Amino acid sequence: MYGIIMIYTSIYIWYIGYIVETDISKVSNGMKSILKAKDNVVLNNLPILRNDEIGELVKEFNLIQKNNNNQIYRINKAKNMMIEQERLASLGQMIGGIAHNLKTPIFSISGANMALLELTNELSKSVDDERVDKNDYREIAKEMKEWNKKIDTYLEYMSDIITAVKGQTTVFANDSKEYIVISDIFKTIKVLIDHEMKKEMIDFEVKNYIENNIKIYGNNNILIQIIMNLIQNSIESYEYISKNDLNRKIILKAEIDEKKENMIISIEDFGSRNSY
Repeated sequence: MYGIIMIYTSIYIWYIGYIVETDISKVSNGMKSILKAKDNVVLNNLPILRNDEIGELVKEFNLIQKNNNNQIYRINKAKNMMIEQERLASLGQMIGGIAHNLKTPIFSISGANMALLELTNELSKSVDDERVDKNDYREIAKEMKEWNKKIDTYLEYMSDIITAVKGQTTVFANDSKEYIVISDIFKTIKVLIDHEMKKEMIDFEVKNYIENNIKIYGNNNILIQIIMNLIQNSIESYEYISKNDLNRKIILKAEIDEKKENMIISIEDFGSRNSY
């Protein structure tokens, strides 16, 4: 009888020890998961299965985890607000430059329109003029086509500007992904940053060694915003360098790494880092 009691006692002690060890292990693993958790991870509470010191430990752990989740939420909210503020500030700077850039094609279209009006009047007067032959009409038609071609170029440039600005105003509202051609990204960036570069007297050079059949999958506008932020940092690096310096240059480059496995997009400048 004594031997049976000892066996049952041993089993009971082992069982209690196992439960305690399991509960403590859960809490320990939970603490480790908090330390390893990323900003966007919200962990679940542990179930309270005991009404003793272990149960109190689980309660305290859940309170710590609740506080941790609240901190994650606040950090993410503050981070998103900072990103949005930086984006709006950057967009505000670009709008002024873009408005200036739009003046050139608008004036050019206005000039082309006046030229077409003069050619139209000339054509109208020539209809009843016997001295005007077919070659004269061909010459007038040729000039009109040339002016129309110039207008198309100006309109395409204006369309590129409007598309680029529209994309940046909805950068966080639209999280859709697509296959991206790097040459299109660089073209948009050049349109957005052109005025700023001229104002700061910085030579902006684009080197794209990526073929158009090679694409990356992601959000087009967010990628543009990231590259624009890096370029803005490079612009600021010239704050304490004379605008007469011949080495005021920023190079935007895209290439494939030596192993032919990854695409590398880089921004190179020759400025000072005293500004940030």
